[in-house]
Amino acid sequence: MRGRPSAYLIDHEGVVIWQGHPARLSHAQIEEAIARAESDGPWDPGERHEVLKRAVKSAQEGKLGVAWKAAESARKRAMEDAVATAAIDVFQADIVERGGRVIDKAAKMTAEGRYFQAVEYLEGKIVVFKGAPLEKEWKGVIKEWMSSKDGKAQYDLDKKRRSALAAARKGDMEKAIKDLRKLSEKAEGLPIAAVIGADYQALREVK
Repeated sequence: MRGRPSAYLIDHEGVVIWQGHPARLSHAQIEEAIARAESDGPWDPGERHEVLKRAVKSAQEGKLGVAWKAAESARKRAMEDAVATAAIDVFQADIVERGGRVIDKAAKMTAEGRYFQAVEYLEGKIVVFKGAPLEKEWKGVIKEWMSSKDGKAQYDLDKKRRSALAAARKGDMEKAIKDLRKLSEKAEGLPIAAVIGADYQALREVK
């Protein structure tokens, strides 16, 4: 019995970002995946004002919401210290900037119709930023996505797409291809159709 080798490149969030013949996977694709994981991982703020010691430690542990609240506590203690207050402002601005990267990444996913993946991603980041103002803002964003007719439709299609890819990873290629073909028909006219179509073609090539 003969078969074709296949490979998957899975990112730090457990999402398949590439699949196909191993010979077609480049070092550049692997390096890009590693770079994304590093930029999306725990943040080391580096040297900061002494008043931010607890906030920095929380940030290094990946708890940016806790870090935000620690910075707020530090602000109360340093009200008369202009240098410390300025350092706290910069630290919190850096947290907001990292939050901007998060929502930009989620927005890119929804632009492609990957609403299920975007919601999963943003919900994970809400845990990381819990306690910071961005937490409430992002919950509102998810609510807005899910109140949209197209958003809800693409969420359901994307969830089924991810389920089909999971079946492929477990070796049930026939079912995965069949499911993706049906999803492609249902997704016609929506941005998610291009994503589903690309996955469908990739699995057919592997098979």
